[in-house]
This record gives sequence, C-alpha cells and structure tokens, in this order.
Amino acid sequence: MLYWVELFLALLIRPFVKITWRGLENIPKSGPLVVASNHELFGWDVILLGLMLAPRKIHFMAKADFFRRKYIGWLLKKSGAFSAERFTAVSQANRLLEKGKIVGIFPEGALPENQNGFAIKGGVAIIAAKNCTPILPIQIIYGNERHFFPTATVICRRPFSSNNRRLIINYLQLIMLNTNSCSPHATD
Repeated sequence: MLYWVELFLALLIRPFVKITWRGLENIPKSGPLVVASNHELFGWDVILLGLMLAPRKIHFMAKADFFRRKYIGWLLKKSGAFSAERFTAVSQANRLLEKGKIVGIFPEGALPENQNGFAIKGGVAIIAAKNCTPILPIQIIYGNERHFFPTATVICRRPFSSNNRRLIINYLQLIMLNTNSCSPHATD
C-alpha cells in the first residue's frame, strides 16, 4: 500500500523537477536485478530511481542507524527497504533477488562529503556475484544549483553480471567515480 502512495507522490512532484533520462532502454523489464547508483542527495536519489524503474518496486538497502529511529525506521520498513546490518543484509538481499525482485544499493555506502565521492564498498559485489545477478549501474548527476527541486541527469548504463567480485567493484568504480565517464550523453 505504501509503495503506491510513494509512487503517487513521486509522480506528483515530477513536473517540478527537471530530469534528463538517458539509457532507459537498458532497463530489464523483469527478473532479479541489483540497481547500483551513486548517492548524492538524500531522498532525491531514491525518488529518481523509483521513478525510473516504476512500476517495478526497488527494495533499498539503507543504513542500519535509520531503522533505529522511530518514524524513519517505520517508513523504511513499510516502503520495503532493509537494513544494511552487517550480518543480515546479504542474506536479505539474496532472498529478495531469489524472488525476482529489485535490490537498490548505493555502493559508496553513504552520502559523499565532496564531489570525489567514496570508494565502492564490497557489499554490492558480494550480493551480485553470488548468483551472477545482473547489475544495473546508474549515475545521477545533479545541476550546480541544488534547490528543493533539483535538476538532474540520470544515466542508466547497460546491465552486466559477473561472479568476480573484484571485476564488479572495479567496473562500478570506473563508471561512478571517473569524471571522464560523467558525460550526460554516455549510455554504455
């Protein structure tokens, strides 16, 4: 139920947010999928990814501390998110993927403090490599002025899969953190 409320609110604000979409043809229509995106603006990243993949629901991995907060934790649970708790996150993500669901991960693990971002953490590789689940790399590039309703370019790369964790991390690092690959015109 809450998913439909979220989707309605996201569609309601869509006219106020200038979004340029690239590579939408790269999104698989069905099957399990790991969505790996950079994390730039708290809240907006989740909304943009939800809009991009609708009507399919994304089950986001969220920081464990958020689940300990009364209202935020309730909202996250109701929206289908799960905790990035060290010992349960991988098994929870794998259960969702085995059911053909979409798992959303911000591989940097947190919001970056500067434009250089963080290094990719290994969790996304562990989850995707277990069953060679396709990974859909997504870049979100916001405009220079960050108002309440931001402008953004969302680039959806071609999905890939591998059981080699190092290859997954290196590829995602190249896509998300290499400034040369941030061209809004690239989709590969």
